Amino acid sequence: MELYLLGGLAIHHQGEPLPGFVSRKAEALLAYLAYTGGEHTRLVLADLFWDDRTSAQALGNLRVILSNLRQLAGDHVEISRQSVAWQPGPEVTVD
Repeated sequence: MELYLLGGLAIHHQGEPLPGFVSRKAEALLAYLAYTGGEHTRLVLADLFWDDRTSAQALGNLRVILSNLRQLAGDHVEISRQSVAWQPGPEVTVD
């Protein structure tokens, strides 16, 4: 997986654009996780991406995106009931 953050967001797998993201926020969340590394609580991520929504709505939106990222990013995103973390690997490039 290659994530190109400079000059516009582009996410590729084996040299080809990775299709299937449910929204631009899903792509942005993957980029945010890869860039920042570490573990983030679901509540903080929901508030970061949907600060104009109630907590319940924001967490619901986050659940949809996390389900999508689980399918697309597989082992690179570790998702628990409380938190989300980026799991880099040797086959991942982030500029």
